[in-house]
Amino acid sequence: FTFLVPAITGRVLLMTTMVLGLLSAFKISAPSNIGKVIFISLPIISLISSTSVIVGSSSTIYAVGLIQEMAHYKFSYLSWFIANFPLGLIITIAMYFILIRVYPPEIEEFPGGVEYLDKVIQEDGPLRIEEKKVIFVYVILLSLWLFNLSTEYPAELLAALILLLP
Repeated sequence: FTFLVPAITGRVLLMTTMVLGLLSAFKISAPSNIGKVIFISLPIISLISSTSVIVGSSSTIYAVGLIQEMAHYKFSYLSWFIANFPLGLIITIAMYFILIRVYPPEIEEFPGGVEYLDKVIQEDGPLRIEEKKVIFVYVILLSLWLFNLSTEYPAELLAALILLLP
């Protein structure tokens, strides 16, 4: 769901902190090819994924506005996604194979990876009410975008108002 974060820099920062934690947990340190592949691909995938959805980044807003003005076609969130996601997916998959070829990983799998993630999930426990509220708001926001249901008020404003509720 990180492609729903509109700012490319924010998305990369969010993913970087998660990846650093995982690499540290699996005791993978520089100069690891796995780390190189991940950190080269993070900004690239972030940029590619931002073109697949209309989430409010300035470049996407500009592109949508330009196409609407020149082609007289009004994109919805879903029509933009259908038009742009396949190319983004193809580029992402191709980039994976290129990077793995240039920087072959030192190990085939993370030692104890699945067990570690299961342990962390068990330690975290069941979802708290705040986490459920954020998931609910994400589902509402995504639904408003996908089905173009929010024509009177911006979907983001409605989501923010829901978050303000106790």
